[in-house]
Amino acid sequence: MEKQNYNAYQDQTQPQGWTSPPPYYEGDQQPTQQQPTTHHTNVVHVVQNIKYGRQPVQTTCGNCRSTIVTATEADTGVVAFAIAAGFCVVGLWCGCCCIPFFMDSLKDVKHTCPNCNALLGTFKAGM
Repeated sequence: MEKQNYNAYQDQTQPQGWTSPPPYYEGDQQPTQQQPTTHHTNVVHVVQNIKYGRQPVQTTCGNCRSTIVTATEADTGVVAFAIAAGFCVVGLWCGCCCIPFFMDSLKDVKHTCPNCNALLGTFKAGM
């Protein structure tokens, strides 16, 4: 009887527009809510560790996803300039300083995709 009187008293004393608090649940009596269904998609990225050299390499282009053989282009690298500067310092400036610019082994090689022209990698010349 006390509970009914308390609820009746509670309903009478609440201001208009107010609602009673949610009921108290003990232990495992909590109401259950339906969890939304989630779908997971696994994405696998394959990273190729390719060692680029002076020769073209067969690989998959990361830009257009085609299996290609890289197009190569040789450019004068920093090593050639350093050797030419060293020749000039030693006194071999009469033409010997130009020799490093004609040596393929001192040139950097850029590997690009022949389909989309994306730069895939660079081989840096060394001594």
